[in-house]
Amino acid sequence: MRRFVILVFAFCILTLPFVAWAQAPLTFIPISPCRLADTRLPVGTFGGPSISANTTRTIPVQASAACPIPTTALAYSFNVTVVPSGKFLGYLTVYPASTTRPVVSSLNSFDGRFKAGAVVVGGGTLGDVDFYASDTTDVVVDVTGYFVAPGVNNGLQFYPMPNGPCNLVDTTQLANKNGLYGPSMKSGETRTFTVTQQVAPCAIPPQAQAYSLNVTAIPSGPSLGYLTVWPQEFAQPLVSTLNAPTGTETSNAAFLLAGNGEINVFAADATDVQIDINGYFATPGEGGTSLYTQTPCRALDTRLSNSQTQGNTFFGPLVADIQGSNCIASPTAAAYVVNATVLPTTAFAYLDLINPDLPGPSPYVELLHSLDGQVTSNMSIVGASTVFLPLGSVVAIASSPTQLLLDVSGYFDSPNLTNLTPIPLPDATSGVPYTTTLTARGGTPPYTWAVTAGTLPAGLKLGANTGKITGTTTALGVFPVTITVTDSVAASVSTVTSIRVDPFTALAIQTQSLPNGNVGVIYKQTLVATGGVQPYTWSVISGSLPAGLTLNSTTGAISGTPTSAGTSSFRVQVTDSQGSTAARSYTVTTT
Repeated sequence: MRRFVILVFAFCILTLPFVAWAQAPLTFIPISPCRLADTRLPVGTFGGPSISANTTRTIPVQASAACPIPTTALAYSFNVTVVPSGKFLGYLTVYPASTTRPVVSSLNSFDGRFKAGAVVVGGGTLGDVDFYASDTTDVVVDVTGYFVAPGVNNGLQFYPMPNGPCNLVDTTQLANKNGLYGPSMKSGETRTFTVTQQVAPCAIPPQAQAYSLNVTAIPSGPSLGYLTVWPQEFAQPLVSTLNAPTGTETSNAAFLLAGNGEINVFAADATDVQIDINGYFATPGEGGTSLYTQTPCRALDTRLSNSQTQGNTFFGPLVADIQGSNCIASPTAAAYVVNATVLPTTAFAYLDLINPDLPGPSPYVELLHSLDGQVTSNMSIVGASTVFLPLGSVVAIASSPTQLLLDVSGYFDSPNLTNLTPIPLPDATSGVPYTTTLTARGGTPPYTWAVTAGTLPAGLKLGANTGKITGTTTALGVFPVTITVTDSVAASVSTVTSIRVDPFTALAIQTQSLPNGNVGVIYKQTLVATGGVQPYTWSVISGSLPAGLTLNSTTGAISGTPTSAGTSSFRVQVTDSQGSTAARSYTVTTT
């Protein structure tokens, strides 16, 4: 279903733990799709056995002879297919080897069907990647490219489509536009689509060397064994892009080498095909962004009682504050690598995941479908808002009630060295041990840090190699200071900031009362505390907020859109870093 929509959004906030991240900006090297591993084959490094329930299999990606990946590769673009041994696979998690397994999922197969999913993942020790299965399954891994450090192998930067994702190919429509539409594909047919013939707003620049696509199959019969998409100038590879064994509409993301601008599609069984594009990879230049990898992190889980849905399903638009989730280290991230999973309550036509800055009305394309009501996921590169509040958010649009999980495995941002020192620095308290860690992004790590103007309060010092400010001071007042970060090729960036040292006072909540709200109208109030030792943690210890509102545990902001009228009484507690607490009761009426 292709739609024209006008959206009205509500403000919301999420909070989840921060995640480790990579400082180096990575560029992309596309390759023709290649089969890296298949555990259905005889036992071997890249073959069997199957992955047993609750176990992890490590794949040494760079040791493959079939798909030669250099030791300079720091992250990979995979297409992963699960072939469950039974009738259920709770989840598969793909993550860098020798790191703690994150609480995220890459794929699910609750009914035991074989299913494919795109994954962008960093390499761990020796470039290896771990695959954890909650239930016994075979795994097939195809690689479509890899990411390298700046200046290695002429890597490519990512450029989002200027007007957002758009449709390149749709065989459900009449063959009336550049041969990129109907008729439907027949069983065993290979068809070539010259996607560079597309016109605005979906025109692909000639400098594009790889595409970021979303491929959807709409089978004509009860089953589609597999669909393969590859560059026309290459022989058909022994890989699959997606599978639809139950005949339901199925989508999967794909990074694809552009080649001569023509895409080949092979369908094992009769089907319609839709191909959307959200961006392309090209030579580094103005507007280009690089990948920053991280341990996969769960940015949204609407099943949780502290989410903006308070554990309930939603449909229509939902604002996901990715920056506020603490899953992303950079406040300037241009786009996120997101794996979206829906848990629908009934037949589910579509999920969109978009940048809310996009103009409307617009023919938004669909990220995934679950017409059979099954748990379904798909990966996407989605732009972060720079105008719409909260900044750094994305918007999910659900056709019918569903729960939604958003897992972030990386982000795209400028490759330039950026000093992320906060202005001002976190406050210090006289006589209390102080520590804060400065961060930078881009350039060429490792970094060194220095105070190049002003002085830190007596007793505090900055670690040149760690970026940590530590110590205990008894000085009082505000201390201006300039912090300079320098990378390994002598590029440097300075930030003028300050640090305030306060006398120790008892912790107290200063906000006396809260205003009332209105149903359907955005509400936001931030509680203020003083004293104690920051940072503070906020919580509701009795009663409940009005339906539709949530409390940000880090900032103390109460925000959202009230969904029902009534009076709510609740008690809020603030806890400082030393464990001291203060509490205050509030009443808010919504009409």
